[in-house]
Amino acid sequence: MSYKEHQDIILFKEIKKGNSSAFKSLFDKYYEFLCHFSTTIQGDESLSEEVVSDVFVKLWISRDRIEIYSNLKSYLYQSTRNQTISYLRKLKNKPVDLEIDELFLADPNYAPDFELLEADVERNVNEILLRIPKKSRTVFMMHRLSNLKYKEIADLLGMSVKTVEKHMTTSIKIIASLRIVLLLLSSTFHYWK
Repeated sequence: MSYKEHQDIILFKEIKKGNSSAFKSLFDKYYEFLCHFSTTIQGDESLSEEVVSDVFVKLWISRDRIEIYSNLKSYLYQSTRNQTISYLRKLKNKPVDLEIDELFLADPNYAPDFELLEADVERNVNEILLRIPKKSRTVFMMHRLSNLKYKEIADLLGMSVKTVEKHMTTSIKIIASLRIVLLLLSSTFHYWK
């Protein structure tokens, strides 16, 4: 094992203990390299930033279950590769959005099944999460999925608590708009019955 690999394993052992500064060091060390790697696979820099942010979020959330004994760098690159391919599959299978009004114009006798539309919206919550700006989504996931406090997230991501609060507000507003759409669809469906 090389000296760099040994240093990475020491960092990862600290991350497993919940050391946020060790996590930040690892993030700072590999983030740009992993973004470049993801971009070489799929060609979109902004998508690469989302991919790599998700890789690090998953690493932090799963840190107590992940075992790495020799090469953390290889693990990060493999995770980035897998996450990039996963994103590409999701984008490839993304359905074309049609406005409900367009459906009525195409066929005036069309009465949409709003229960199916509602179920479709619920199945696509992950796609909605992907529409949240990447930093806001990262903050949201760290808070909601791993139950980190705002201060912990601020320390991990190197930002102020106020900035974390701003990102959470952005995420919640987008998710709230999704709930409004669900309510509207639900009430419209009952009107059509």
